[in-house]
Amino acid sequence: MKLSDFIRTHMEVILQVWDHDAESILSNHGLSQDELRDHVKQILLGIAVEMERPVTGHERAALFNPTHPDSLLSARTHGIERHNLGADIVHVTSEFSALRQTVSQLWLNSLLTVEPGDIADLNRFNEQIDEALSQSVQRYVQEKQKQGRLFETMLSALPDPCYILNLDGTFIYANKAMAKLCDLSAEQIRGRCFCEMPLPAHYNDRKQLENVIRRKEQCRGEIEVRSATGQNRFFEYVYAPVLDEEGHVEAVSGINHDITFRKRSEAKTWRHANYDLLTNVPNRRLFLDRLDQHTSHSKRTGAPFALLFIDLDNFKPPGS
Repeated sequence: MKLSDFIRTHMEVILQVWDHDAESILSNHGLSQDELRDHVKQILLGIAVEMERPVTGHERAALFNPTHPDSLLSARTHGIERHNLGADIVHVTSEFSALRQTVSQLWLNSLLTVEPGDIADLNRFNEQIDEALSQSVQRYVQEKQKQGRLFETMLSALPDPCYILNLDGTFIYANKAMAKLCDLSAEQIRGRCFCEMPLPAHYNDRKQLENVIRRKEQCRGEIEVRSATGQNRFFEYVYAPVLDEEGHVEAVSGINHDITFRKRSEAKTWRHANYDLLTNVPNRRLFLDRLDQHTSHSKRTGAPFALLFIDLDNFKPPGS
């Protein structure tokens, strides 16, 4: 039986073996049978049709371009959908390698003897698998690049500084807001060490990064930064470990949220609550708070403190 006829006749057997191989390759993705099979049936039908197309001695199939209506662009779509399901390019190439081996092995086992025409069939099949793989990988890479451009555009437009650090503390990526915070361009900051940036030591200290890597946990905090324009700005920051498939930290991401307005509002509210608005001197609330602090300290340490009561004559009328 010709290989193209074998593919059509034994399609379900081939797909059952494929299900097992694909599930093994993509074991961490929890895909359904439909997601595992994806466009494999259409790819195989397209290969079968292409194998039967007459080819002259000087003509070679330049592209995997199946004439079967249901298999048009199936290999390309497979690459896109594998990308969208979270598979990487190694998974895609492993799938096609397993498919090649499955079909070849099943077909060869069905033959009583191997004729020269069978070898030619097998060579043609391998060529078509290579072309299908090539187009699938090409579309996978294009989709990956498109996703990268979309994320780059999104992160660049964010007003919050965002960045990704290598384990040695060098910048892999920094958006425009982060570069501006460090008084550099986005191109200049990449490859530079985070600890070199003119930022508070407790924020970009090497120990902070090492703690995130060692504990594999997020780290949060607040910082005050003097910008290149001389203004003080407050940020709430989050470090987060980036884990690979085996749970190892491969990078550290960071994002800062500008809380300057909130901090200034809090400071203003506290000032109004603890100082007299007319005289600008501490009020009773602040006095009682400080008295409570000193009393607690004295009880805890045994250290004495003095309290002075000063009566200012005629102070109330001018202040009323």
